[in-house]
Amino acid sequence: MDNGGTTRHTLAVSFASPSRTVRVVASRGVVAALLTALLPAAAAPAGAADGEWAFRDVSGLLAGPAPPEPGAEPRYDYGPLWGDLDGDGWIDLLFMNHGDPPSLYRNGDGARFEDRFEKSGLRKDVWLYPQHQDRHGGACADYDADGDVDLVITHGAMRGETLGVKFDELLANQGDGTFAEVSKQAGVLNEQGRARTPVWLDYDNDGLLDLLIGNFISPNVLLRNRGDGTFHDVAAELGVDDEGGAHPSWTDWDGDGDPDLLTLWPVGMSRNDGQGGFTPRPVSNAPGEPWVPGPVATAWGDFDGDGDADVFIASRQGPLSRLFANQAGRFAEAPLAIGLGPDEGGAGAAWGDLDNDGDLDLVVLGTRQARLLENRGAGGFTSRALPAPGLRPGVDGDVDLADFDHDGRLDLAINAEDGQHLFRNELATGSWLVTELRGSASNAGGLGATVSASAAGPIVTGRQHLGDTGFHKSVSCAPLHLGLGESDRVELEIRWPSGRRERLAGVPTRRRLVLPEPAG
Repeated sequence: MDNGGTTRHTLAVSFASPSRTVRVVASRGVVAALLTALLPAAAAPAGAADGEWAFRDVSGLLAGPAPPEPGAEPRYDYGPLWGDLDGDGWIDLLFMNHGDPPSLYRNGDGARFEDRFEKSGLRKDVWLYPQHQDRHGGACADYDADGDVDLVITHGAMRGETLGVKFDELLANQGDGTFAEVSKQAGVLNEQGRARTPVWLDYDNDGLLDLLIGNFISPNVLLRNRGDGTFHDVAAELGVDDEGGAHPSWTDWDGDGDPDLLTLWPVGMSRNDGQGGFTPRPVSNAPGEPWVPGPVATAWGDFDGDGDADVFIASRQGPLSRLFANQAGRFAEAPLAIGLGPDEGGAGAAWGDLDNDGDLDLVVLGTRQARLLENRGAGGFTSRALPAPGLRPGVDGDVDLADFDHDGRLDLAINAEDGQHLFRNELATGSWLVTELRGSASNAGGLGATVSASAAGPIVTGRQHLGDTGFHKSVSCAPLHLGLGESDRVELEIRWPSGRRERLAGVPTRRRLVLPEPAG
């Protein structure tokens, strides 16, 4: 099959036992379905009455640093990050704990978490320079395509004091959830950068994941993956060495199959030209272009279901957070109220189908409270405060979504001024699929792929796989979650970053799927 062609598969499997994971393997147009690690297919949960949204505070499952005393300096933990770090099928959770060693929580089966930092191989002390605990953001991905999830952790420079000496951490997974630092031999140092957010992406679609690091008051670096375990910086060459673009994000916002960039402080956009380079896009407050003062976080998602990526940008400055609708690669502010208070600034934000009805809802961690914005289609959003009276978000909090307990519902992890929080989603929801992509010609995690689901013709839902649900401090590598309304079976269409397309018909819902890229 040539790149750009479509392979059609019919998934016709008799499920004698309910499935935890269905592994779909494509070879020469034949699909074999292997049932592994059986789990009961979740019935529609009865966690909430109609019209109610139920999230239970289960922060007690985490054993992070003690919250600060009243009146003490707040915590700035720079993350949460979701990723299956030990490859056991359960998504684990990492908090950077700025100033303290990270919390690396192994998910024990969706009911318990164990902090494995001491056994992880991550460095606790014996650093090569002082003040080494200035860890900031983290990101996970299988950058070396060996089948396990690796980590990068960025470091600030103690307000510039350690520039030229500091270095970021590239941590290669040893196949068992432990890590070896390979920063120096890989060339991932960023010694002159006051690093904040790291982002994995395959900017040139060569099947190798590259690393973009956003730096504060210093030029960004874009480290191209050579494929031999080493990287080299091409940011200046490509014109993306923005100074002050500390929180970058990406998506294919023009629909041409390659990742485009957005940076903050201030808002800046760069379109991927498909030839391995980028073209800056002018940004102003003119009609059709996004402009937000004091931007701190970005969340990409197709909130209006028209097939392209829209963007929410959170601002610290009062009610100035904004939602922009994508109109053929240009952006205009959506005339929809997002429900934040008049004096409420934004911190982290994330899109996800919290009620599995087929459209994306928005979680905004404001500076005073967390809000759940239910997507009501043309009716806009219904805003609800997360029932968390003890939560102190502050100006540097972040939020991320993942289904940590395998019940098909997206749960919330939050870092805030008072530490780490976890909320279990107990909504009565519809059908769902969780898809884990395995690239071959494409990058190992299938980042940048688009997965669309349809039932009896019309598209139910479609999502780009970015690994994360929002970009602020840390960037996850979670599988792609699809809410599917009341559909029992769907047809999936996957557009891989390589250009390959495939269809899988007759896919039962309420399942977790591992989807390898078909051979060319």
